[in-house]
Amino acid sequence: AAAEALAMVLFVFFGCGAASSNARKFDGGEWDPASVTIIALQFGLSITVLVYVTAHTSGGHINGAVTLGLMAVGKCHPLRAAVYLVAQLVGSIAGAAILDGATYGEAHDFTLDRTGGLGSNGRQNP
Repeated sequence: AAAEALAMVLFVFFGCGAASSNARKFDGGEWDPASVTIIALQFGLSITVLVYVTAHTSGGHINGAVTLGLMAVGKCHPLRAAVYLVAQLVGSIAGAAILDGATYGEAHDFTLDRTGGLGSNGRQNP
């Protein structure tokens, strides 16, 4: 479970960190293709590395949907799946908290987060 939590901390910190620091839109509201490519590569490479690193200890689930899917087909015991899900949620929250601390400087009243939502580019950012 510790491997799953640590993997989620790293995945959220580096993945959403890449999104929050590289997000760039043109004046017309279109996303910069280079920015999107950098963010996509960061997420893809980080999930690949983290699965390889955690596969021998926890199975490399890293994602709650993967854990639930493996439980549904009988490859992961329900108790183990519950523990992994809790570890993944705690790791995600910790990763987001670390990212929040790393991208905001209250003393200087500035932020390094270009998305305004810790890397999210959803409906809350018009």
